[in-house]
Amino acid sequence: MHDYAAAGGRVIASHYHYTWLKNSPVTAWQDIASWNLGNGPASGTFDVDTSFPRGKAFSDWLVAVNASPGGANTIPLKDVTALSSINPPAQSWIRKAPSQVAYFSFPTPTVGAACGRVAFTDLHTADISAGGGVFPKERKASGVLSEQQKALEFLLFDASSCN
Repeated sequence: MHDYAAAGGRVIASHYHYTWLKNSPVTAWQDIASWNLGNGPASGTFDVDTSFPRGKAFSDWLVAVNASPGGANTIPLKDVTALSSINPPAQSWIRKAPSQVAYFSFPTPTVGAACGRVAFTDLHTADISAGGGVFPKERKASGVLSEQQKALEFLLFDASSCN
């Protein structure tokens, strides 16, 4: 996986896939985050990091698709469990606090000029606090995606970006 990403590939890891980073044989991947797995699930309003151009575009898009009911630069999340603090060159996208990052990405290789990227997310497509469900069956009756589903939509399409 490391070699694929370092050669320009894209990796999107979620939930328990943190183990591919935490237990990687590559030290740079091990050092990218400090996992806070014992804190239990977090829910509430999270901040969208707008300190970089794609983060600002993400925040603007969330507002445009009504996924920021708490206002610009925020998103409500439920049951986020694989939270971490991150280290350079990782970039936070969504966080509740510096030690509670729910989505981050980093370029690969971590040193050099390839165009690969690894992203980690703990956003859910199902409301696990309500007993879960199978996507897309648990969508709201109106057929509208949840805020988390809308965020994942943007982040999946963004994975093809090279900057």
